Amino acid sequence: MAHRISITLRFFVYFLVVFGLAALHWIGRKFGEPSIDQLLYHAFEAGTLALTADEALVGSFIKNVLVVPLFASGLITWADSTLNRRIKTRLAGDKTIPRFAWNWRMPALLTATAFFLMSEVSAFTYISDQTQNSGYFSEQYLPIGASEIVPRNPKNLVLIYMESIEASYSDATLFGRDLLHPLNALPGVSFGNFQQVPGTSWTVAGMVGTQCGVPLKNIFSAKIREENETNHEMNNFGNLFAHFLPGAVCLGDILQQHGYRNVFIGGASLSFAGKGRFMRDHGYDELYGREELVADGMTNELNTWGFYDDAVFGFARTKIEELYRTGRPFNLTLLTIDTHGPNGFVSPTCAARGVENFTGIVSCSAEQTAAFVGFLDKAGYLADTRVVILGDHVTMRNPLSERLEHAPQRTVFNRFVGTDLPRPNREAIVHFDLLPSILEVVGLPIGGGRLGLGYSGFGELAVPPGVDRLAHLREHLPKRSAAYSALWHTTPVGAPPVH
Repeated sequence: MAHRISITLRFFVYFLVVFGLAALHWIGRKFGEPSIDQLLYHAFEAGTLALTADEALVGSFIKNVLVVPLFASGLITWADSTLNRRIKTRLAGDKTIPRFAWNWRMPALLTATAFFLMSEVSAFTYISDQTQNSGYFSEQYLPIGASEIVPRNPKNLVLIYMESIEASYSDATLFGRDLLHPLNALPGVSFGNFQQVPGTSWTVAGMVGTQCGVPLKNIFSAKIREENETNHEMNNFGNLFAHFLPGAVCLGDILQQHGYRNVFIGGASLSFAGKGRFMRDHGYDELYGREELVADGMTNELNTWGFYDDAVFGFARTKIEELYRTGRPFNLTLLTIDTHGPNGFVSPTCAARGVENFTGIVSCSAEQTAAFVGFLDKAGYLADTRVVILGDHVTMRNPLSERLEHAPQRTVFNRFVGTDLPRPNREAIVHFDLLPSILEVVGLPIGGGRLGLGYSGFGELAVPPGVDRLAHLREHLPKRSAAYSALWHTTPVGAPPVH
C-alpha cells in the first residue's frame, strides 16, 4: 500500500512539473508574454473560458497542456520507479553514500520548477508590487462628480474595437506596404503615440481602460481583502464579482444618463472573460454576441470563436438603420475577431478576395472596417455621427509577431472619423485618455478635460499630463491601491444604479 502511495505521489509531482512547463511553453507560443494580472483574471474566468473560447485553442490546450503531460508523467514515473529500486539497492549495500540526497529529489524538483516558472512570468516582481501600497491611483483618479459635462450639440457614436490592431501594421518597411491603408485614408485624425500601460493589454482590459479610464487588474485579491476585512470569512466567495467595477462610472453610464441608447455587437460569446457583464453593468441596453446573434436568426457561417467580421458588420448595418429610425442618440459599439491570435480567421468575404495568410487577414479586416465607415458616409449618417476606431491592445502572438518585434515603437492603432473634428492637443495618449476624448468628440465635454485617470486628447486641459506620466503609470499601476480596490465594492454617488 505504501509503495502504491509512493508511486502515486511521484506521478503527481512529475505531472505538476511537466504541466507547469508545458503550460508556460503553450502560453508563450499562443499569446506571447501575458501579464500576471491577465493570467490571474483569466484563471478566475476559467469556467466560462472553457465553454466560450476558440474551440481549436481549447483543443490545443487539452492536447499540449493536459494529455501530453499525463503520458509524459507516466513514462517519467515508470523510469523513476525502476531507477529508484536500483538506487535503493545500491544505497543499502554502501553505507558511505548519504541516502537523504536521493530521497529529497521530489521537493528539490518541485522547488526548482516553481522558482523557474515564477521567474519566467515575473511573479516575484508581482508579489513585491502587491506588498507595496501606492497612493498614485487615489491622487490621480478623478471621479465623474468632480467635473461637469455641458452638452454641446451631441453626436451619435460608432465605436469600433479592432482585435489586436496596432499602428505597426502600417509600417511598409516591415510588410512591404501599409496593411491599414484603408483606415489611414479615412478623413479624420489620429494620435501617433497611443501607448499601452499595465492593466490594458488584453481585450476586456482595453475596453475597460478606454471606457472607464482605469486599468483592469488585481480584482481577485481586491475582493478577497475586502471580504476578509468586512465579513472575516469567505462564505460569499461565489458572489465576489456579482457586478463589474460597480464603483466606476464609464462611457456607457454617462451616455445613458444623457439619453443615448447603447448597443454592443461582437462575434464571440458575451460571457467570454466577463465582457457582457461589464457592459450590462455600465449602461449598455442591447448586447449581441455569438449566442444572441444565433437566437436572432443569424445563419452565417461561424468560425471556432464566433461569427466572422463580415457577419458582424452586416448585422451592424441593419442595427444602425434601426437606431436611426428611433430618433434617439445612440452609441453602437463593435468588436472584431478575425485578427485574433494565434492564427486569425479568414471570413467568407476575405476568402473570396483570395486571402490565405495573416497578412491578408489584417489587410482585409482594415478594408471591411473602412467599408463599414463608407456605408455610414453614403447613407448620410456621418453628418451627425462620430466614428472612433481603436485597436483594443497591441498585438499578441501571431504569425507576424517576429516582424512586429522589429518595429521601432509598438503603439495601438486609433482613428477618429467625422466632420469638424477638434484638433488633438498632443500625440501621446494611453487607454485611459479615450474616455474624456470620446466624450469631447461626441459633444459631451468633461470640464477641465479630465476623467478617471484620463486626460482628453482634444480641447484645452486645465492641467496637462506631466512629461513623466508614462513612467509613473508603469511604475505605480501594478502596485496595490485601496482606492482602486474600492471601485469593485462601492457604488459612485450620483451614478446610475447597477442593473
